[in-house]
Amino acid sequence: KENERRRASAPLEKLQRPTLVSRSDNTITLNVYRHKSGGTLPPDRCWELSLKKQGDREFTVYAAVRGNPVVTVSDLVPGTRYSFKARVGRVSSEKDGEDGDTKSKSTMDVLSETVFSSLRDGSGSMKGVEIISEKDVSEWGDYSIESAYATSGTAPKETSKKHAEEEKAAQEANVSAPGQGKKAKKKQAQKEKSEQEALNKKHAEDDAAKAIDEAQQRREALKKAMEEAAEREMAEMNAIKEKLAKKDAA
Repeated sequence: KENERRRASAPLEKLQRPTLVSRSDNTITLNVYRHKSGGTLPPDRCWELSLKKQGDREFTVYAAVRGNPVVTVSDLVPGTRYSFKARVGRVSSEKDGEDGDTKSKSTMDVLSETVFSSLRDGSGSMKGVEIISEKDVSEWGDYSIESAYATSGTAPKETSKKHAEEEKAAQEANVSAPGQGKKAKKKQAQKEKSEQEALNKKHAEDDAAKAIDEAQQRREALKKAMEEAAEREMAEMNAIKEKLAKKDAA
């Protein structure tokens, strides 16, 4: 009893930062109390763990219990980093005196618990359900230094606001106007297909006509070149004949 009275008036100790025990895609297990005297806090002490997801501004209380200092935080997002901090609370003597004589030692180990709920508010932040009132704890100590750990796995792809707006606009653009049902859409598609086929046919005809014109131009150029070559050959032969005739006359 003397030790209890001294401890009741002593300042509350500051916990070390929560340390990682294990992790999975959706859970992180932490040890919030490491002490040379043992693995649990004294009976008149409890501990509280708070957390926040990377990007959030405010911490949320996850659990406040007396007893086992190892806690598994569940319902987390894969591949996401979380920050944690813990503090010690002094259990009020009224809490223990209410029904302490009738409780077994194992039952007395548990003071309270804040149960994590899968419910989320509009911003996606986590919400807790408080089981006991604050009057069970007469005083809280300072928070520990924060620690940060990430869940395993791959974080889900987040859609940016701009991308979401563009996607919504595209979906709205694909919605048929009033009075345009499946038949109207099918008719419109057939019309567009026919117009495209007609355009492709015209391009093909134009290309064919152009190819014919180019071939005709090549034939005419070849014919002209042959005629010019024949004229040169004839002129050379006439020049030779004249030269021979002059030689004979001499």
